[in-house]
Amino acid sequence: MSAARPSGRFATRRRVLRGALSLAGTASAGSTGAAAAAPAAPAAAVLKVVIFALVPFGMLDAAGQPAGVAVELQKALAQESGLPMAIQLVPYPRAIAMVAAGDADLVFSFQNQQLQAHAHTLGMIASGDVVVVGRAGSRYGSRADLRGKKLGHIRGAHYDAQLQSDPAIARYEAVSYEQMVKMLVEGRFDAVLGARLSILHTLRLLGMPRGRLGPELVVGRRDMLVHYANKRYDPQIAARLERALAAMRARGTAAALMKPYEDGSAP
Repeated sequence: MSAARPSGRFATRRRVLRGALSLAGTASAGSTGAAAAAPAAPAAAVLKVVIFALVPFGMLDAAGQPAGVAVELQKALAQESGLPMAIQLVPYPRAIAMVAAGDADLVFSFQNQQLQAHAHTLGMIASGDVVVVGRAGSRYGSRADLRGKKLGHIRGAHYDAQLQSDPAIARYEAVSYEQMVKMLVEGRFDAVLGARLSILHTLRLLGMPRGRLGPELVVGRRDMLVHYANKRYDPQIAARLERALAAMRARGTAAALMKPYEDGSAP
């Protein structure tokens, strides 16, 4: 008696199954080989940059978008380093506190004790003069001339250690340059201390001629440094940022970006 032979229908089914298993094995092997040859690189994390909401460093333009010197410097640094970045405009004290707490990666700021304790300094991104200026008719030739006077400055900002620690000077804090300059011309301050760039830009914003203020006393030139929060620090990212900063300094990127704000041609 001959052995039973499968029907044509079942034989066809077995051939289809064998082919499917063979194709599945080939696809699996191909996928494994491709993964081993070219592992997917993790996407770079977006660095959070906090920028002071102080003119002309951090402002909102007519469309409500961040603008200003520090915003342009941040964009240049992101392009030079190839690192993705996102910015947030906040008051000066909050920006420093966010970096200290690890709620942000980077901030552009003069050096201060809080940043020294809680962040790595990567290098200089810009620099500018710090000045004291009074109302028209006033003249301050030295720091000593400010003793017994009312001096305004931005809340939390560290511009000049000597002036900001002299007990003979009455110091008052303002939340913005606009507020500070208005209080100066109204006679509530005798003089103000701050970045020259900010004071001159504020006069233009308020529609006041330069003649409303007296001559400047330059108390120093300060570097705006890039600070990287200790709690978010990555040495490889830091190295890329340091190289990018060096390249920007070599090309004079900061001076070119700041010039329109210095000569009044910036919108």
